[in-house]
Amino acid sequence: MLYAVTVEPFNAICFVSERPDDNPWEVQEGVGLDIPFNLTKGPSDGEDAWPILCISTSDPRYYKLFKYRRDIDPAQFRPVERHFGGLFSKPTWERFAKLAAREGAIRDSDGDEPPGATEEAVAMIKRGG
Repeated sequence: MLYAVTVEPFNAICFVSERPDDNPWEVQEGVGLDIPFNLTKGPSDGEDAWPILCISTSDPRYYKLFKYRRDIDPAQFRPVERHFGGLFSKPTWERFAKLAAREGAIRDSDGDEPPGATEEAVAMIKRGG
């Protein structure tokens, strides 16, 4: 079973292979996720190649990543307007969640955030720092 966790400080939805314990974020149980084999950006891809997380218009538990906005059929999927936070095993999620919760607390006490800070923070956490 797969779980979708909405991580508010990063405006992201992360997917976890086992039910996450004790975290402050919304958890959706029993979701499906379709990730295309060619999701990563290659040298021949244009600037418009970027992962777009969408949800099915007919099944609110089915998510799909698209590489290009033009590939999204609005009759079948709609963008969730959140970043794709990644696919995690439970041990990796637990490490990430500790760092994300700490970063979220720091962020809540911060008033102004420079442009790109969210993306930078998520990348740092994914690198384990």
